[in-house]
Amino acid sequence: MLERQIRSYMSERGSVFRALVFDSVDSTNTVLAGLAREGAEEYTAVIAGAQTAGRGRGEHKFFSPAGCGVYFSLLLRPRIPAEAAAKLVTPACAVAAAEAIENVSGETAGIKWVNDVFLRGRKVCGILTEAAPDGRGGLAWVIPGIGINVTPPPGGYPPEIASTAGAVFPCAAPEDAAARLAVETIDRLIALYKAMPAQDFHAEYARRMTLLGREVTLPGGARALVTGLDKDFRLLVRSGDRELALDSGEIH
Repeated sequence: MLERQIRSYMSERGSVFRALVFDSVDSTNTVLAGLAREGAEEYTAVIAGAQTAGRGRGEHKFFSPAGCGVYFSLLLRPRIPAEAAAKLVTPACAVAAAEAIENVSGETAGIKWVNDVFLRGRKVCGILTEAAPDGRGGLAWVIPGIGINVTPPPGGYPPEIASTAGAVFPCAAPEDAAARLAVETIDRLIALYKAMPAQDFHAEYARRMTLLGREVTLPGGARALVTGLDKDFRLLVRSGDRELALDSGEIH
């Protein structure tokens, strides 16, 4: 059913990506990375209704059970400098996913810097971006992987994420919600990617930031107030009389 709905919605929207749809895979990023190494064309997408080994940032796993979410990865072959691609692709994914979630659900989504999308104070979408160098100072490919919780799993979320995880639809979802969320996110991401290195989505990202005006903990334990976002999507904070620009992984 998921594949039929995805292809129908792609046809309706005039989507330009190539979709490979599976009931379940170990990881959509892993599958697509293998295809990338074999020469798959740009804008190939792997979409699944479940992952048995979904991955998050660092050593974290991404809870990806069947029947309650949609998980997908998109192959990009950047022609912009590697540094620009590295700083822009993940924020573009967050904006694309937030906009798709808002369009499908009718609710306002927030972005927890740098790569999580929240709805009603709970994480409903995670993003993991991976890349491979081309040996000439550029990137052979970039693969952003996106997982969206469409409905809660039967029995609830595992204890380790139960306090933070949520779903786009707290109860029943429209039958085509998973397909719409995947296709709309990919379409929006491709549009943003084609315009890079333009950062027309910077303002959309910044206005959705959930950390703005809140305190965060820096390495070493110092507290800092989040004041904004710089042009490179680094988090701007004030700690005492110091103004800092933080990269991902520098706050708790």
